[in-house]
Amino acid sequence: MAKKIKISLVRSAANLPRDQQDTVRSLGLRRTRASVIKEDTPAIRGMIQKIHHLVEVAPVDESQVEGAPAPAAKAATPKAATEAGAVAPAAKAPAGGAGGQQA
Repeated sequence: MAKKIKISLVRSAANLPRDQQDTVRSLGLRRTRASVIKEDTPAIRGMIQKIHHLVEVAPVDESQVEGAPAPAAKAATPKAATEAGAVAPAAKAPAGGAGGQQA
């Protein structure tokens, strides 16, 4: 397998030449402090060299990429709580009729 690297945008690309802004975008970096994980290829390294003053690069361990833990489960939804025997609270209508707007 190819090695992976983590690329983080640490400085804004605003007020820079258009080709550097396009390079930042083509790497998938949309805003400052955003990070992406890419394969370490000569093409990606060339892009990094072009904007080296804007990014930080760190190697990524393969086990972190493929075996990453799943995101934590969300709190129980009202439907799931109802199925478990709990009673869901009733929704209140806004005061003053439909939409809450007064004439």
